[in-house]
Amino acid sequence: MRIAELDREIASLNRKLEQKPNDEGRAQIEARLREAEAGVALARRRAGATQIRSATAGAIYALNVRPGDFVAPGTLVARIAGGPGVQARLFIDEPELGRVELGSRATLTADAYPGKTWSCAVDRLPSEIVELETRRVGEVLCSVDGEPGRLIPNLTVSARIPSAHVEAAPSLPREAVQHDSQGDYVWALDAENRLQRMTVETGVRGDARIEIRSGLELGTRVALPSAEPMHEGELVEEVR
Repeated sequence: MRIAELDREIASLNRKLEQKPNDEGRAQIEARLREAEAGVALARRRAGATQIRSATAGAIYALNVRPGDFVAPGTLVARIAGGPGVQARLFIDEPELGRVELGSRATLTADAYPGKTWSCAVDRLPSEIVELETRRVGEVLCSVDGEPGRLIPNLTVSARIPSAHVEAAPSLPREAVQHDSQGDYVWALDAENRLQRMTVETGVRGDARIEIRSGLELGTRVALPSAEPMHEGELVEEVR
């Protein structure tokens, strides 16, 4: 390497200077020494320019280049997860955001690692509602406890955030309860199997069912949504 060659020349010139040459010879050696030192400095600057350094410390989890690739300014070279902690970005449906608070505990799971769970605490609530495909959601950040292990960046996870618990409460399947600008509602069936829109007050929402606090009498039959739009008074066929 050029730097090593120049360092050896500097060492050789220094040894010659120690032999006390005459004034003319000393001037020549000192000139060559300065030239070699300048060459070393230039070579080291050029070598440093070929090294890419991250502004923050962390672990590389995606490398976008290979040895020998030409890299222009602004090219994405690698993705780095900085710091020891890991945060999960959770998208909470708009009607359920009011049940999530700072400090709420969540359990994370990932299809990639069956049986493995992680625990985290909500440390940032959403500042706005955004569209996510067909959903209106708020983005919540959750800091994972302890060592994240296999919880690597960009891994898709599912989150469960318990917000309340009730015993033996009236409930319906989640898909039976719909929501629009007027609030939560269900399509109930009357004695003739005709649809009636019923506004309901909901409570605790679980993974599969939603508590119905008011608006619907016990024993009332409700219709599950289908591919076709439902309309008030429409006659439907009951499937048993």
